Amino acid sequence: TEPLYDILVRRCLTFDQWRQVKSYCDDLGIIFFSTAMFEDEVDFLMQIGSPTIKICSGDIDHLPFIRYCARTGTVIQLDTGNATIGDVERAFDEVLAAGNARVIIHNCPSGYPARIESINLKMIPTLKQMFGCPVAFSDHTPGWEMDIAAVALGANMVEKTITLDRTTPSVEHLFSIEPDEMKAFVSS
Repeated sequence: TEPLYDILVRRCLTFDQWRQVKSYCDDLGIIFFSTAMFEDEVDFLMQIGSPTIKICSGDIDHLPFIRYCARTGTVIQLDTGNATIGDVERAFDEVLAAGNARVIIHNCPSGYPARIESINLKMIPTLKQMFGCPVAFSDHTPGWEMDIAAVALGANMVEKTITLDRTTPSVEHLFSIEPDEMKAFVSS
């Protein structure tokens, strides 16, 4: 019953809070990165030393924004979501045209959680062959069976959401893994 805008504002971190997250990641030796949706966020990520920018699937066809991100020279992560191969090609070509060949493509099935029929892990080797760059799997399924299969098919990176409590009322929590599962997830 709560407006979506109010929910999103409550979940939004300030730049100072993001600086704290980046610092904490640095202290732990974890590579920090974030999705950017606006140019000021790109500028901020570059200011704090993020080695990569993720572009959400909703922006895969926002070519001026992709060009802006690519001109930073940092690694660009393109999330595919419901994009067509043509959409991915245009985005990839835009990054290259900006003089940046540092790209990771995320095979990202749609849905929260993703429906089994939308996962299509065979896209991982296809994307690797087509684009000659690392391919990640952005997992939106419960458990980690799909992550194991993705790695077996050649995924160079896996993106899996974590939560402190899977029962938190929000769509991403229900398919996330909890801290006590992290070791088993990484081992698997």
